[in-house]
Amino acid sequence: MQRLQFFSKFGRAGNWLLLANVMTGSTFAFIIPVMSYFFLDQKGDGLNARPIDFLIYLVAITFFGTLCNQFMGRMADKGHSSKWIYIFSMACSAIATLLYANIESVYLIFVVGIVFVSLGSAAVPQILTVSRQYADQANIDVNQFNSVLRASFAAGWVIGSSFSYELIARTGFSGAFYGSSIVSVLAIIVALYALPNYHKSKEHRTNGKPDFVPLGFWLLMGVMIIGNVANSLYMLSIPLIITNELLLPESLPGKLFAIVAFLEIPFMLYSAKLAIRFNRYHLVMVSFLMGLIFYLGIYFATQSWQFMVLQIFNAAFIGIYAGLGISIVQDQLPKFVGFTSTMYTNSLRIGSTLGAVGIFVVGEFFTYQAAVLAALACMLLCLIGLILLQASPTQKSV
Repeated sequence: MQRLQFFSKFGRAGNWLLLANVMTGSTFAFIIPVMSYFFLDQKGDGLNARPIDFLIYLVAITFFGTLCNQFMGRMADKGHSSKWIYIFSMACSAIATLLYANIESVYLIFVVGIVFVSLGSAAVPQILTVSRQYADQANIDVNQFNSVLRASFAAGWVIGSSFSYELIARTGFSGAFYGSSIVSVLAIIVALYALPNYHKSKEHRTNGKPDFVPLGFWLLMGVMIIGNVANSLYMLSIPLIITNELLLPESLPGKLFAIVAFLEIPFMLYSAKLAIRFNRYHLVMVSFLMGLIFYLGIYFATQSWQFMVLQIFNAAFIGIYAGLGISIVQDQLPKFVGFTSTMYTNSLRIGSTLGAVGIFVVGEFFTYQAAVLAALACMLLCLIGLILLQASPTQKSV
């Protein structure tokens, strides 16, 4: 009963937004975790491409995706409907995965990725923009609603990635790509018939970009990017550390990812309650301290049970950092929700890509344990960045 009351306070449209977030997360979880496997697979129906091909692909879609996201965010702040931008982006995502399922050329994959995946990536910041607009209109606690939204996206990620690998095992990569397309279409149907549609009145419209962006905002974005670099370094290196360097069971990395994905959701939800009583920046600093403990523990861990126990600290880091991060970024420039939501999403993309580049460098010159030390250094930089941000005389206490 209490669970029903919890969701009822978000309203009918709010609950449909939660479902759309689950579907959006599932759509991208079907494809993003398997793309390196798809590129480099030599035994199945993958592309059997070179590692450098995948790196070029990753950098290209990050670059063009960032440009597309910025353009779409600017359109939303100019008064265009974020709902319809979201629908357009999800349609592009569906087209991309349909083409992926039927293409065997690396170069055609590049073209599809640069065009359709880049446009499709705007779906995430636009669903966040619609959600923030709804929360403001419905007078809902923004911290709590954003945390639940982030948790629903994480739940969708768990569902999508699990089904993706199952479909690959049964039907090959095409099954995962078709699965992503189907979920994209379902999300479009939900958006068409259930999501709110907001247009800014002429007096509230902007030119799409703030005339002045304070230095504190860019420092905050730097912290967000570096935090994602750390997470990316860990996620990409831990399978190699476990299987190649420590010779532990090959099934262990999958178990670790499942454990942290499950545990981070309650941390996301509870962080919103804590934000009512405590300064949000201080809570995010605590999350970075959890990250420090986690990466330090991972560096010295040698047994399976040690890796599993340490996921509690990883879940605390990701749950609080991701659960409150979007609200903090949006509140920096509240009149430019499209811009700030896009910048937040781009920080995820850029951080993940820089982490991938870092793994290639580490793999070339060091052992993969060095990537964990790099992630540890990233946590220190994030802490320093937030301390500097809080020390700024123009920074409001939130």
